[in-house]
Amino acid sequence: MANVQGIQSLPYPRLTRRIGKLPPEVLLDVRLALAWAIDARTN
Repeated sequence: MANVQGIQSLPYPRLTRRIGKLPPEVLLDVRLALAWAIDARTN
């Protein structure tokens, strides 16, 4: 489960290291939720 309700942009210098890796199926769910949130669905 991923909470994408409070998503924000970060300045590039704050992205210094990865803190984990999502399985492909979870990453797809996150991508679909973000696309829905910004009304960028493709279907």
